[in-house]
Amino acid sequence: MKRIFFLILFLSSAVFAYVDSDMDGVEDRDDKCPQTSLSDLVDLDGCVIQKTDNNLHYDLLLGTELSSLNNSSQVPSDTLNTYVQANMYLDRWRLELAGSYYISRSSDASQSGSNDTFVNIFYGTTPSEKLRVEIGAGAILPTYVSGYDNEATDYSALINFQYNINPNFYLFGSDTYTWVENKNIATIHYQNTNSFQIGAGVKPTQNLNLNLWYSEGQSIYTDVEAIASLGIGAKISLNPHWSVGSAYMYGLSDSASTHTFSVELGYSF
Repeated sequence: MKRIFFLILFLSSAVFAYVDSDMDGVEDRDDKCPQTSLSDLVDLDGCVIQKTDNNLHYDLLLGTELSSLNNSSQVPSDTLNTYVQANMYLDRWRLELAGSYYISRSSDASQSGSNDTFVNIFYGTTPSEKLRVEIGAGAILPTYVSGYDNEATDYSALINFQYNINPNFYLFGSDTYTWVENKNIATIHYQNTNSFQIGAGVKPTQNLNLNLWYSEGQSIYTDVEAIASLGIGAKISLNPHWSVGSAYMYGLSDSASTHTFSVELGYSF
């Protein structure tokens, strides 16, 4: 009987000696981060383990663009492009799908149809507190029919970056190399292309972004000069879900549209 009494006394003392006020599995005397939430995953010191947010979410962009050049055929004409872009985010990954439909009218002809469809996948990383980089690969699906036998699937490698100088000012840029798989025909020769963009942005308020950029890219046709333009744009977040944006680009080369205007509506969910 005495043995049972002493055993109960020992167990009671052990229970009362162990105190874990926030019930995170770490005793109070060793807990360097008291009062953590019950849902938090903690380390041996009782502190929350920092982990990447891997919530799955999406956004959808719908836009329209008016230019004075059909970029696919390089024929001067009033061209209206309407596009849809969908993004899926999971952890550090982003999957992008974009397609568009065009209506092009010149003095002696009119055209309409689908442009090529883009599918890209990106992996994002943060080499430093201020720098974010996305590295990606993609395919350009031949949903555009030109009549020049250039309906092969092309492939691309992409990189995007944003460097935050301070909370209100940042630099951004991108570079894309595309392997053009089209076969040359008698009068038309194709080439692999490289294009890049470099720019700067400011955030006058938490919900407003203003951007200025320069872009330049090679044409898929060997006899067309590089396409260069200067752009300015703005984007406003109306609430956590909706955003609107607009942009203007001025062509700096004969191969670019002299004036291009665009507006865009975005929804995140």
